[in-house]
Amino acid sequence: MEVNTVFIVLAGLVSLSEAMTTAAATYGCGKTAYTHAAANNGVLFAIDQTCYELIKTHHPWQRSEDDCVSRGGHLAHIENAQQQDRIFQVVTAYHGDNVWIGLNDKTTEETFEWSSGDAVTYTNWVADRLNPDFHYNEDCVAMSFKDQGKWEDVFCTLAHSYAYVCEYDAVAGVSMDHTTLLPAAALMSDGDSSLCPSHLATSTRHLLAQYEQSCYELLLSTSSWTRAETTCTHAGGKVLLIDNANEQNYIEGFLKRHHQTDSVWLDISDRNIEGTFETSAGTAPVYTNWKPNYFSANLHSREDCVAMFPTVNGTWDDISCTSSHHVVCEYGLATVMPGVIVLG
Repeated sequence: MEVNTVFIVLAGLVSLSEAMTTAAATYGCGKTAYTHAAANNGVLFAIDQTCYELIKTHHPWQRSEDDCVSRGGHLAHIENAQQQDRIFQVVTAYHGDNVWIGLNDKTTEETFEWSSGDAVTYTNWVADRLNPDFHYNEDCVAMSFKDQGKWEDVFCTLAHSYAYVCEYDAVAGVSMDHTTLLPAAALMSDGDSSLCPSHLATSTRHLLAQYEQSCYELLLSTSSWTRAETTCTHAGGKVLLIDNANEQNYIEGFLKRHHQTDSVWLDISDRNIEGTFETSAGTAPVYTNWKPNYFSANLHSREDCVAMFPTVNGTWDDISCTSSHHVVCEYGLATVMPGVIVLG
């Protein structure tokens, strides 16, 4: 069976692409899913007539299921290897860690069922999942990132809090106007560094990536915000400035691929006027991804520079400019070579 997968970027919502087109009706995610994803930096995608949302907030299994149910869905159920592969593709690109799915044996040990009530027609277990010491208390199933997406039954309790994938009925005939389709490979790789400024090719101080019309240089050392700005400017670039949710998700994936868990500086601060955030060019940022309740009444006046925190779902916080963090310098592409298509 051919699976028709549409990964979309719409109204600031990000997802993967590698869209497969068929003559069948177009299905997409409904307004409720879009509204939630927009408010929570979610990742929406559709497979056949089902809408999926990757939610990167960590919760225990039951709370995750309850959250999906609150919007008319359930934790994802998986019917075949094609669905498994597509879902794990998104998890790899945008999260890089374990996620809950709807399978569980909470009612009867070793009698697994989907929270949606669908029949179990496919499984993808890790080898030797039966742990004689804990198995009878491991009733909820997660997709294991380190095991290439294979399934593992684990404790349902607070000891295991993961991100999760909700599923909802898709909506037929959803307009795809203003939608940008991006190759999946572009989101899951470091791109083509030959498009980056030539002086970066000989440097050994960094990890390098190219995505759309930017090159990103992750420096292997840490520094203060001011030193980061000086370093990037002298090299012909600027401190990382994220312009949209698509770029936000790409940078999160880039950092995770290279096991970078420390915070990285952004080209945003309120050093000039407290509470008025601007870029080093003096313009207001066009996109933000603030950590909930980032404002600290006690320290806020001394926290003037902004960093992104990969371990907190990629959210941003303002912190002391003199603290030391990793640096990503951003550059424009060198010359776009004939035949090279840059999307964006």
